[in-house]
Amino acid sequence: IYVKLGNELLALSRPAEALFYYEKAKALQVNSIVDFISINNKIAGCYISLGDHHNALKVLTTLASFTADNDPCQLYHAQTAAIEILRVFLLLIIQPSHHNTAPHLLKVLTKYKWESGEPGLSPATPGSEDDGLGGPLDQDLAILLQSIVMAVQVCDTDALLCLEDEIVEHLDHTQKRLLRIIVSREMRRN
Repeated sequence: IYVKLGNELLALSRPAEALFYYEKAKALQVNSIVDFISINNKIAGCYISLGDHHNALKVLTTLASFTADNDPCQLYHAQTAAIEILRVFLLLIIQPSHHNTAPHLLKVLTKYKWESGEPGLSPATPGSEDDGLGGPLDQDLAILLQSIVMAVQVCDTDALLCLEDEIVEHLDHTQKRLLRIIVSREMRRN
């Protein structure tokens, strides 16, 4: 019932109220992996709608750890890929510093950056064993995501606009909205 109430409130564009009911549903000790993933995705979506990117990242990080620990057969591969994209976009928006961010969060973004942190040097190849990527994204999507991170890193808005056009067909509504925030911010900087 709490999930249905949350869904209805979200449909009415009332994410703060929906969040309350999703949190109540989560507190009822969800017994299945599917329910846990679904409710936490809804909670993260509410935080994103509210502009609370830090809490959204926190929920998605917990969810990523949960799926890594409880999905040895990779049955929830698509959800894990969506979580990875959201986490990267949220980190690009938040722009965490090394001083106030947990190392495991920095690692999510670092695996998509230039190896040395400077343009002009060869980037890590997405999916290669030595970069720790090998995650849930297919190679083409991982390369597009890596290109977006590098374009932000070197402040290349033209490349970012082209990459946005290329990756948009692979993204859901929330991911598109976060990418638009990133692109808009970078364009204002230049």
